[in-house]
Amino acid sequence: MGQNKHQRLPLNWIFLDVLGTILLGLGLFGLFAGDEIDMFGFLELRDYAWQYIIGGVILMLPLYTHFIKKILAGRSSKQ
Repeated sequence: MGQNKHQRLPLNWIFLDVLGTILLGLGLFGLFAGDEIDMFGFLELRDYAWQYIIGGVILMLPLYTHFIKKILAGRSSKQ
């Protein structure tokens, strides 16, 4: 039986992914419901919705590229 190699994910990638998810959620919330709910009176979600969405996706990229590289490396080693 082959050994399962478990590698730990860097904590900074997980932190960036969580922060990116929060920004993405705020951006989507501002895009679809920004006029109806004023978020604490200081977050202008409607005005900056696309910036939140793009920033969130950019912050989430390192973790997802790591997963894609691992999947591609696993496929090439099996061939």
